[in-house]
Order: sequence, then structure tokens, then C-alpha cells
Amino acid sequence: MEFYLLENGINSLKVGVDFYSKFLDFYFDDTQDKAENHDYDKFSYLKLSVMCIHNSVEILSKKVLSDVNELLIYSDISSKSDLLDYIDIDKTKEVPLHSSLIALESKVHTIEYLESIKRLAKIFNIKSEIVDNLERLGHIRNQITHFGIAKSTDYHTILGVINRSLDFIDEFFLGKHKLFYEFPGQGIFLPYINGLKIEEDLWRSLFDDQFANLVSLIRESIDLVNDEWEDDILSFNVRLNTEINIDTKDKNFYIVTYNYPVVDSTILLKVNPDNDDESEILGIIDYTESEYVYIPKKVQINTGYFSPYKKFWKGDQKNYKKMEITIEVLKDAILKKIITSAN
Repeated sequence: MEFYLLENGINSLKVGVDFYSKFLDFYFDDTQDKAENHDYDKFSYLKLSVMCIHNSVEILSKKVLSDVNELLIYSDISSKSDLLDYIDIDKTKEVPLHSSLIALESKVHTIEYLESIKRLAKIFNIKSEIVDNLERLGHIRNQITHFGIAKSTDYHTILGVINRSLDFIDEFFLGKHKLFYEFPGQGIFLPYINGLKIEEDLWRSLFDDQFANLVSLIRESIDLVNDEWEDDILSFNVRLNTEINIDTKDKNFYIVTYNYPVVDSTILLKVNPDNDDESEILGIIDYTESEYVYIPKKVQINTGYFSPYKKFWKGDQKNYKKMEITIEVLKDAILKKIITSAN
């Protein structure tokens, strides 16, 4: 058996994605005898996917760090370390130091997971929200490995960490650094997309009452807008039971909600069909305080489009006004944008 850095990291990734795909298959299995259709229960698949994907991040991080400088992956490079005994000053040799150490079964220690992430982030200027997510992956893995984990109704958070870890792996390791090694990027794509869907499904089931209330409030606010305008200027529908969609009569913009499970929130956006990358925030509903809505005091472009990792509106009294969520408040927010667009 031979597993060097790259082979080891890619192998763990392939196994982790395979376990994650089996978890997703189990979730989508609508038959009555689900257990008989699978080798393990769905949470065993989820547990194994966490452990393997965590290992792949650690090993692939060390591979990239080693490519920058071979000494970056070792915990001790002092004169007391046995590592110095293996360093060959002959620069013409093509065998990496880590490969030599693996072949020799040396007892030289490499850095741990968290340190490998921090060094990678420092050298490649990786965003803090990505680092935070990878740290959470390490925390979940440690819980599972060394103690246990109890998430009966909110395990969508684990899926969220996996999904964003796969996104990083695909973009950084397989994309930017071309660590393909028989693992093309599309091998991650489908599990990632299905994982996002299930993450939102599970999350929404927790906040189904709050979402239903939001649907009712916005539906009534649309009726008020149309009455005040004396025309059916707006049409309202709920798509796939997850998104509120509001179309304008002249089609010069539309209003839609997007759910962000990672921050337990729904964002109401005004979208320009010609430039949906600059969608404008009309209101933010945080389901952990669902009796309120955060209304922008001035035009706020959603710079975190599709990927807010933090509740940027919390405590931002300069740009957001926290108001009790009512039909009138929502009507005024929507009507203001209709008037602005008409002018």
C-alpha cells in the first residue's frame, strides 16, 4: 500500500464524496424499506463523509504548502528535530522531502489540521469566512472522533459545513492548484448541488411556521400595494414552497426571497433582470428573531449575493433599521421601490 500526499488527499476526497453521495441517495430514497436499500444508515454515511472530507482538506493543504516550501508542513524544524537528518542539500534531486520521509517511515511530525489551515490562509489570503467554515469542519470531526454529537433537528448545519468545504476544495485545490489526479471537478458538482438542496430543505422544516407567516404578510402587503395603485401592478407566487416571487406588471424589475440557512435568514431582494449581480436588499428576516425585519436606510446592494456567512445587518444601525414586521412595513418597503423605478 502506497499513499503519498497527493494520492492520500485525493483518495480521502473521493471516498468522502462517495459517502456523502450515499447519504444524499438515502435522503432522496422514498421507498418504505430504506434501510434495506443501503449498507449503513444515513447518519453513518454522513459521519464517514465528514471524517474523510476533513482528512482530504488536511492532506491537500499540506500538499499545497509543501509545493510552496517543503518545510511549511512540519511542526518542528529546530536543530533538535530529527527532520534535519533527512534534508538533502542536493537540489537536483526531484523526490520531495515528504515522499522520502514516507518511504523511510520516519517519525518526523507534520503540523495538525488547524495549523495547516491557518498557514494556508496566511500564505494565500483565504477569506475569513472560508477559514471559519474549515475550522467548524475540524470541530465536527473532533466531536465525532473523540466524543460524540447530538443534532436531532438541526443537522442541516453539518451539511452546510460539508457543502462549503466541497465548494472550497473544488475552487482552491482542484481549480486554482490543479490537483486533479483522476478526480475531475465535476465529481464534486452533483453532490454539492444536491447537498445544498437538502441543507435548505432541512433548515426550512425547522422554520416552516416563520416562513408561512412571512408568506402571509407579503401576500397581504402586495394586495395593499395593488389597491393603493389601483391596478394589479404586482403578481405574487411561491415557488417550490421555498421562495417568494413577486413580478411587476412592466417587468422592469422583480422581487424575490432567497433563503440563507447558514445565517438562519431570508433576504428580500429587488432584482434588475439586466444585472442580477447587483440585487438591492429590501429587507432581511432573521428567523431567530422573526418578529422583526431589518430595512435598509439607504440603497444596499447585496454584495454577499448567494453567500452571506455573517449577519452583516446585526448591530448596523447606520445602514439598517430594525422594525417590527407588519403588513404596512413590508408594503411601504415594496411601494417605495416601485415609485423609484417608475421615476
